[in-house]
This record gives sequence, C-alpha cells and structure tokens, in this order.
Amino acid sequence: MKRWLQNGTLVTASGLIQSDLLIADGKIAAIETTPIDTTDPIIDLTGKYILPGMIDLHVHLDDVIGGIPLADSYASGSEVAVRNGITTLWSFITQSPEQPISSAIQSAIDKAVRHSYCSIGWHLTPTRFDEETMSVCEHLIDSGFRSFKFYTTYREAGLYIDYETIGNIMERFRNQPITFLFHCEDEASLQTISTLQEWDWSKPITHAYTRPEVVELAAVEAIIELAEKYDATVHIVHVSCARTVDRILTAKETCRITCETAPHYLFLDDRMLQDSDQGYRWLCSPPLRPKRNVSNMAARAGMGQIDLFATDHCAFSKVGKSAFPDDVRKTPKGIAGIGALPHLAYVLFGAEESSLPKMARHLSENPARVLQLYPQKGTIAIGSDADLTVIDLHGERKQVVSSLMSVYETYPGFMSTLNFPYVFVQGTPVIENFQFTKNEPEGAILCNI
Repeated sequence: MKRWLQNGTLVTASGLIQSDLLIADGKIAAIETTPIDTTDPIIDLTGKYILPGMIDLHVHLDDVIGGIPLADSYASGSEVAVRNGITTLWSFITQSPEQPISSAIQSAIDKAVRHSYCSIGWHLTPTRFDEETMSVCEHLIDSGFRSFKFYTTYREAGLYIDYETIGNIMERFRNQPITFLFHCEDEASLQTISTLQEWDWSKPITHAYTRPEVVELAAVEAIIELAEKYDATVHIVHVSCARTVDRILTAKETCRITCETAPHYLFLDDRMLQDSDQGYRWLCSPPLRPKRNVSNMAARAGMGQIDLFATDHCAFSKVGKSAFPDDVRKTPKGIAGIGALPHLAYVLFGAEESSLPKMARHLSENPARVLQLYPQKGTIAIGSDADLTVIDLHGERKQVVSSLMSVYETYPGFMSTLNFPYVFVQGTPVIENFQFTKNEPEGAILCNI
C-alpha cells in the first residue's frame, strides 16, 4: 500500500529536511512534494518530526538467565519498543553446553516468528568452540548472523572466554564480515577482588564495590590489543566508565572499534544501591557507578564521544528480582530499559528540536552501521526500509515506562513529553493516531537459518 506522509519535518543524522515522504511496498519510494492530483492516502504530520526507526541493538528477551525466566517475551518487548518509536530489536542467542548452535538458533526463531511487532535479529554467543560449531557459524554469515558476543567474565555461568581463545576466533574469522561484541570485566581481577576481604553480600552496594571501574578498563585494554593484532572489528557493550570511553577514543586511531552505553549509566548512580531494602532493584553488571563518573559519562555522551545508546534490557519479574534478599550474588542482574531509551536520549541531548539529529545518529544510523544494516535501515533515503518514527515533541507529559510487564521500573518519576503518533515497521503502521494497532504481529526476522 502507498501512503504519503505530508508536512512533517524529516530528521537525519545530518539535520532537518522539510519534505513529504512516499511509502510504497515497505520502502521509502520518494522524498519530494506530494503531487496535487495524487489518489494515494495522505497523513498530515504538520508540526511533527519523522525519524528513521530507532534500533536497540542490545536486549535480552524470552530467555532464562541464572535459572530465572526473563519477564519480557518477544511480543511484550516489541510492543513496548514500537510504542516508543523503536522498530528493530537485536537480542541474543546463547548456546548451552549440550546444545548444537543450530538448535539454539532455531529455538529463538521459533519464539520470535509471528510474535514480534518489530524487526528482530540476534547476536550469537557460542560456548563451544569445536570445529562443528565454528563451521556452522561461518555458514550462517550469509543468513544475517554477523556478530558474536563474548564475555570476559562469568566463569561459573559457563560464559567466560579467555583472551587466547578470543584471539584464535578472531584469526579464524579475519576475512569475514563479523563484528565481535564484548562484555568487558576482567575475570582475573574480579576473582582477586572477591578474596580481598569478607564482603557483606546482604548489601546491594557490595556488588558495586567488588566490580570496580578498573576491571572494565583492564578487559577493554586486552580486547583492544587483540583487535589490533588480528585486524578485527569490535564493539564494546554497556560501557560504564568515562576512562573506558577515553581509551576507546584513542584506540579508534589504530583499530576498528565502537562502543555503546546504556542510559542507566548516564542517569543513575550507585546511591541507588545504598538502600539495603530496595537497592537490589537496580542490580546489573557492570554495576551503577559513583555520581562523578556518571556526570563524566553524560558529558562524553552529550559530546558524541559514545557511538550509540542501547538499553541492555534484561528485565526480571518483581518476584524473580526479589527472590534472594539476603545474598545479592544470587539476585538476577538486569534491569528494564526499552521503553525509556528515546526519552532519555532526548533529554541527554538537550530536549529541544536540535536534539533530534543527534538521536537519529545514535539511535538509528550508528546502530544500523554496527549491525551492517545501513542504509537498509537507520536512515531516511529512497530505497531504505520504511521503518519510520513520527515524534510529537510537546505531547502529554507522562511517566516513562521501560517495560509493560510486572517489573520494577528503572526510572521511577522520570517524565517525558515525547509522544509517537505514528510508527511504521516496513511501511505498516503499528502505532496510528497515537494508538497501538494490535494487528497480528508480523515483524520481520532479520536473521534466519
């Protein structure tokens, strides 16, 4: 079906453009003035802004972590996404020790297909590095699986991968279009810190004390060295420390490296963990940092020194999150964030019209580039997917809602005037006249086997 979007302001990473937009067959077909004699439907967007559909490339959905199920399915996670202008989510497929990687992939696809309102893709986390697994991963590249996520910690959970093995994998995939994502906390440093003294594990703040900034920087230093040696493309997820941002900036001169941070490292600090009764609600890894570091992170993000923002949405139910009140080591680490992402980015960049191109760069274009989806997604251009977000800057002031499920809200009391009168996923409206259409979920699966 064809549709003209008329009288809106187009937003790209380069700036604002006054033009109409034609959607046809799921693509952007024209950027020009609407013909006077057109018979195509017209949507008048006077006073509204049209952004490329936003992308959250770091979410955890419909999985079990540490024996505790996540609160959000693909249906609920994608619904809160499109209600807030996010048209693509990238989740994770983690191989269990006894499971072939292909089985893990098929299981994730089965959960998502016909259950998602937006486009869905995945990063792969193999936990076996035998010839069979690596060969399957090579054959999956043409199917859209072009990123691995590895952890430099979590030995007890079976996710830890040592630096030598990382180097071997980088060497194997040296000539392939693969991006390596890293959760950076140095395992050896963490183990040393945990034995320094008798820690009080009943207090949420202990989680922050035992995972200090230095362990993140140590792992990042090691990954940079490997990226330089093996000419690898790397992306550091959920950077939480200003010193890490500075180190990555200098590394851009010698290797292909990008990074993201999550909004909770820009708006929340470790005072949230000081409350022994409620602090567990904000437990995540890496942990929330001291206020001074948060201020430094926000300054760097505001200057564009962080490539993109992603939520690391990993929401557990209230029951699951509060299951172990006396030992924070057992508390599931993860918080909600999808629904808050654009609202917090808008505030970070100044909460005015000039904030919108920066949002388009950090929430649309740069994530699409990291995922190797640009210019199919992440921009407003003829031939690009018609993933489009219409924003009203001065809508009803409402509480930010990070998840639609029964979870602890990560940003209680945070209000926003951003409203989304229309959101299109590949040309189909999923939000229309501010209302969720509740059509059958038909979001595209962007990785398949």
